[in-house]
Amino acid sequence: MNIEEIENKINNLKTKIGPWKVMLNQNCKSQFTMGVFNDTEKKLWIVYLNDERKYRIRLETKNQANAFKELLEMIEFEVENYKNQ
Repeated sequence: MNIEEIENKINNLKTKIGPWKVMLNQNCKSQFTMGVFNDTEKKLWIVYLNDERKYRIRLETKNQANAFKELLEMIEFEVENYKNQ
């Protein structure tokens, strides 16, 4: 899958993950947010998760596709969790 296909899949799933917000190409530290952005200082793509209390970096990589795939996997996991509630 290329980046555009991954983004389309993310956009189709992001309404199915309950309270979570998905941020593409943006660093956001609001509660219940997950996303990916390019850290220009580190020259890395950062995948993060911010739950109620803690901001965590899940992946730092030079590869944009790997970062978007990681975010997609996180979203798919939350879709399954939310569906089973």
